[in-house]
Amino acid sequence: MKVVACIAAIALTCGAASPSAASTNAPPSPKAPAAQNGSAIIARAADQINPALVYSPLVDHYIVVWEDAYDGGASKSDIIAGFFDTRGAYLSGPIDIASGGDHARHRPNLVANEGNADILTVYEYDYSASDIDVYATLLLNNGPAKTEFPVAISNAKEKFPVVARNTISNEYLVVWQQWVGDVEFGNWDIYGRRVSASGALLGGAVAITNSISNQITPQVSYIASRNQYAVMWADKAVPSYPRLYEQRFDANLNKVGDQINSTGFGANANPNMVYNAVEDEYATVFENTSYGPPDSVDNYVLLTSLATGGGFGLPVSSPDPYDAIQPDVAFNAATRSYAIVWELIYSAADHDIFMALMEKIRDNACCRWIGPAIVTNSEYWEGNPAVASGAGRSSLVVWEDGRNVENGMDIYGAVIWHGKSFVPRVLR
Repeated sequence: MKVVACIAAIALTCGAASPSAASTNAPPSPKAPAAQNGSAIIARAADQINPALVYSPLVDHYIVVWEDAYDGGASKSDIIAGFFDTRGAYLSGPIDIASGGDHARHRPNLVANEGNADILTVYEYDYSASDIDVYATLLLNNGPAKTEFPVAISNAKEKFPVVARNTISNEYLVVWQQWVGDVEFGNWDIYGRRVSASGALLGGAVAITNSISNQITPQVSYIASRNQYAVMWADKAVPSYPRLYEQRFDANLNKVGDQINSTGFGANANPNMVYNAVEDEYATVFENTSYGPPDSVDNYVLLTSLATGGGFGLPVSSPDPYDAIQPDVAFNAATRSYAIVWELIYSAADHDIFMALMEKIRDNACCRWIGPAIVTNSEYWEGNPAVASGAGRSSLVVWEDGRNVENGMDIYGAVIWHGKSFVPRVLR
């Protein structure tokens, strides 16, 4: 196993641009000179994939989790975590979040408790090939992890769990997609369940949306100013043109208002969202194919203002003829900017990681663009990025990395400085 003492930091090197300029700034063809950036968060035999991370403000550091096949191979992957400070210095780990037994665990997602530094991690649990459940583990103030517990354990498949924390009632909401009906004629719906701060289940599972079409890949965010949750998903009423829908809920999972068609254009997929408490708004990033498949995939961002009730959307990256996929977003309060990362498909075997900053220039308005900039663009596979922002002027980006693919996929990361410097440097 190799874990580095510090994650390399990179300064964004592009000047400000208007939204239209940023959206058309595609990687040059041929490809820009390779920049194999970042340092290993975990690099050992077998695959380490599906990274996720969160910043814990009470202890001022990041927690990164991932799916790890080191001990059991592909048939029995575990959920593992590591801790890093805001300069990228390695603090501790890897530690087991959920491991052991004969069941594989996949696709972790996590949230921090700002009040006591606990971390709730949710993930898929393979009970059998046809029965996938949602489990969770509570990590108490940097460890140790408590015994994992089931959140959703029907006889069908529950997948893609995500979690948010209610800061007022000090509890969590776990949301997932669930197969309902028989194998041939069933469909995917979205369900949710509340979990207490101590890890106790609060009530039963509640249907978020259960129309006759498939609803997939949910995301959830807690809106502190309203004491509400916003849940978003992709609805495949027209299979080749999925659209993003949103439903808000109060703290007890009662619906607030009607479902909202959040986009209304193109084919949308893979949303991620973050709440900005400073300006009482939230940002959603997603994949968009403006004219439907097989056109190239772009990244878009939506800003929804709860203060004014308004909102607008604009492109982040339109790198035709390449595809920009798997976007993620974090809000950096120190710089009033959204950090947006995505995976760019340069070729079938060469995927890269890019990033842009969307900087707020005044309340309830948008925005100055910085980027896009290369996070890493070696000739190997770099994909599935995730981002979180700390209290200072930087963000941590993590991704799957294939630079040592003969030993399996690894997890790499880089601290991105939200400053004016044009020189890549290591923060210490």
